[in-house]
Amino acid sequence: MFNRLFSDKLISKMSEKITQAVNDSLEKYHAESEAKMDTILTHVESLRIELKSLDDRLTNKEVRDRSEYGHVQYKLSSLQNELLDEKKVKKKKPFKEKDFL
Repeated sequence: MFNRLFSDKLISKMSEKITQAVNDSLEKYHAESEAKMDTILTHVESLRIELKSLDDRLTNKEVRDRSEYGHVQYKLSSLQNELLDEKKVKKKKPFKEKDFL
């Protein structure tokens, strides 16, 4: 009986020590994991901000490019109309002798 009680106490103490060691290891692992996750989240947030900035810059550039393209198209159309008008005027005017001299 004394052996049995001693054996149960020894098993109880050993299981407590093992449980405590496992708990300490898990807490250490959890703390390290949390630190790494915080670092990862910081980097991800930084990348998100950078991507948002790049997206905004690209959107602004696209708007400017469309505006400039529209302006160039307008000028080109205007020049084409002027050339067509000049051709029409030249066709209507008969040549005079002094035009060649």
